[in-house]
Amino acid sequence: TDFNILTTGQDKHLAEIIHSFSPFFLNINLRISTGFRLPNHTTHNSLILVLASTPNQSEIKSVISEIESKKYKAVFLTHPSYQQESQSELNYQSHAHTIGFIFGLLARFNPQLSKTIAFDKIFTLIESTAHKLAKDVDQKSNPAKSLSQKHSQKAVLVFSSGHLSGVASYVSGHIIRQAKTFSTSWHFPEAKHFSESLLTYPVKALSEYQVLLLNSELFPNNIKSEIQEFKQLLAKKRINYTEI
Repeated sequence: TDFNILTTGQDKHLAEIIHSFSPFFLNINLRISTGFRLPNHTTHNSLILVLASTPNQSEIKSVISEIESKKYKAVFLTHPSYQQESQSELNYQSHAHTIGFIFGLLARFNPQLSKTIAFDKIFTLIESTAHKLAKDVDQKSNPAKSLSQKHSQKAVLVFSSGHLSGVASYVSGHIIRQAKTFSTSWHFPEAKHFSESLLTYPVKALSEYQVLLLNSELFPNNIKSEIQEFKQLLAKKRINYTEI
């Protein structure tokens, strides 16, 4: 009846990317929780996914205890090296399998749609893209390195909409964790209501911003119009941005 991802602030960016898959598969509620308790709406008919790279954190231990006390069923994705004697019966999967697991899981929510999606081609594309962006690929032919260089030592503000909102949240969270720098994300249409105020003060900080705009031909026309106005605002404010 509902899909619940229980995670931590440390791993929420991993959970957020599922939001970008969900519009194509889900017709039930998807909620992400980072608290110490199970959401009040969960029942025996809820799907519970525990996503944690370090499951020994207090909020994860707390929700697992509640899952066990209520005898709910749950799926656990975490680092494979994790072991805990009191929970030896829980089978955790490696993060290396998370993307494949999520695709397979979501496909079961909408079997008709999954028949039209060639998952093998998706994974081939992911693999080929990863090879093109690998660390050992020279910067001149590596757009990932060029992009990271452009954003180096900057506060990275990620803007997007719709099915890419989860990607924006994932990218922002990954930047914080890997680059040890400030990043956050906003989504249209919400962002249109405060973007000009956001980019007005403090003046000294504006030159430290680097905007990363995730765009898509799949966005509806009203969102495309708002993004175009946003790009004009960035030009007016002289804020550097990169559109992908």
